[in-house]
Amino acid sequence: MKPLSIVIITLNEEKRIARLLSDLSCQTNQNFEVIVVDSNSDDRTCEVAEKYRPALPELTVHTMETRGVSLGRNTGAKLAKHERLLFLDADVRLDKNFLENAMTKLEQEKLEVAGYLHGFA
Repeated sequence: MKPLSIVIITLNEEKRIARLLSDLSCQTNQNFEVIVVDSNSDDRTCEVAEKYRPALPELTVHTMETRGVSLGRNTGAKLAKHERLLFLDADVRLDKNFLENAMTKLEQEKLEVAGYLHGFA
């Protein structure tokens, strides 16, 4: 499977970012990097994220001086090492097979772009 760059945009996500990073550290497919792009949070978001470096060796935490979701996504895309990008919000939770299933589906279907709507009826 091709490697993946996961971009997580944050702003004051100290209470939520650990759950997502923990979920990522337990994925069955570990062929990815994680880029946390922080929009200059007023809390300890970056410090909490940095604590996951041992569990996620391909973790980068980047702090922007200007706030903005679109700017954060663009910044994360520029920092990404890999061609495939996955953008996540800090409050997302992932099953341990999520990345493996998503990457398998992308390759089987030869998809270039995909979206995933979770938790809606």
